[in-house]
Amino acid sequence: MANAAEIGTAPSRDARVSSPWRSALVTFIAVLLPLLAVFSTDVAHMARIWFGVSLYHHAIAVIPISAYLVWRRRDWLSASPAADAGGLIIVAIALGMWLASRASNVVVLGDVAVVTGIIGAVIISFGHELARSWAFALAFLFFMVPFGAELTPALQSIGSAAVAAMLNFVGVQTARDGFMLTTSAGRFEMAQSCAGLRFLLASAMISTLVAHLSFSRIRSSALFVVAALLVAIIANWLRAALVIILAVVTNRKVGLGAEHVILGWVFYSGLIIGLVVFAHRFQGEPKIVRTPDISRPSNAAAPVFAVSLPVVAFLYVAVVISGPPANPELKLEEFSAPGWRRTAPVIDWRAQTGGADKVQVYAFSRDGETAQVTLGAYAYDRKEAEIAAYGVRAADGIDWRVISDSKIHSRQGAFKLQTLMNDRGKKIEVATLYRYHGFYFSSALDLKLRIAADKLLGRKYSGAAIFIAVPKADSSDATLAAFIADALDASS
Repeated sequence: MANAAEIGTAPSRDARVSSPWRSALVTFIAVLLPLLAVFSTDVAHMARIWFGVSLYHHAIAVIPISAYLVWRRRDWLSASPAADAGGLIIVAIALGMWLASRASNVVVLGDVAVVTGIIGAVIISFGHELARSWAFALAFLFFMVPFGAELTPALQSIGSAAVAAMLNFVGVQTARDGFMLTTSAGRFEMAQSCAGLRFLLASAMISTLVAHLSFSRIRSSALFVVAALLVAIIANWLRAALVIILAVVTNRKVGLGAEHVILGWVFYSGLIIGLVVFAHRFQGEPKIVRTPDISRPSNAAAPVFAVSLPVVAFLYVAVVISGPPANPELKLEEFSAPGWRRTAPVIDWRAQTGGADKVQVYAFSRDGETAQVTLGAYAYDRKEAEIAAYGVRAADGIDWRVISDSKIHSRQGAFKLQTLMNDRGKKIEVATLYRYHGFYFSSALDLKLRIAADKLLGRKYSGAAIFIAVPKADSSDATLAAFIADALDASS
């Protein structure tokens, strides 16, 4: 039997277990805080989007759900965390993405970097074995990232075609012109807010969670998520079709007011309830969570390196990437196209060139054909004055609205083509291209990658966003392609 002295000095089992966890939590906070300080702009951006844009309200619930997923199966409490240098690679990747985000002004890269950095901090502080047992909860954090907006034009195009087909099938005569649907009750637009991205993103998050909690096989989970996404898309088409039918039947007295929103919530709520009921009915055996077997010693140096990496990244941005070039020079070259004569502008339209240092409008004609150019020039690409950004676009969404998105091909490649229409029904076709450091780009992504590569090396050059418009006609595509080819040949 142990004597009283031995009993008094022996540490309790709770103390032996809790001490490593306290150390790991302190390490996690020490590693995470410098990362969040560096990522503060990106964290603030995500929070503004979650609370300010209804499309991403669902992301508010991601952190509480992830915390619940970690806590609900507490098998890991019997393991001891150990600092792991492997997480340094993940943190380095996160900081690399953050540097690329700062250099390219691609905000979503910075948002992804935040989540990646959190995962790296978890691995460094608790070890990769514990992180593996929390893998789904950590991966679920990526639903915090506001992504998917680039899918909207495709959803608008597919949705408008599907809704028009549904309406014609039930006897509501509907003519489709891009995103615009014309019925006996007037014209309806498959707007960005009605494209179904809200349904799609929220359903992706919820169906992924439900599948994880309900199915034991990855194949069953994947099939469930895919089915849920398809149902979400079709449900949005049905909602849009029903709104238009109500408007037609009531001569626009019903369907365009508050009931428009209410109907969306009814469809969405029904979809979510259906997903949960279906998954609960067919769920298999619960997943077995194995207690992590941690035998490796803790790496005390890993947290120290983890704290220093954000400092290095921050200094690199401050010294190399941020700030204007030594001698910013706006190189605005005269825009011309051989064989085309300069004329006065004939189209009551001007593209949006947010933040441009200088804007020029040109008009050209040849053999009765006309083309009009808006050129926004930038001394160098920087925040609030990006050569390619949301605020740099063909339509303002008020006087001119986009009714279709596609591509136009010329000798120099495929360029973004949009059909715009104003309130009077006048249509124009607009091609978008970019010029940077003497080269033309047809893709905003390609341009941003080139700008990022230059900025990471400390180089900054002038550039321009160029929008070329022609009146919509049977031959407008050919006119636009010919003008682009002539203009780019002249500058090469």
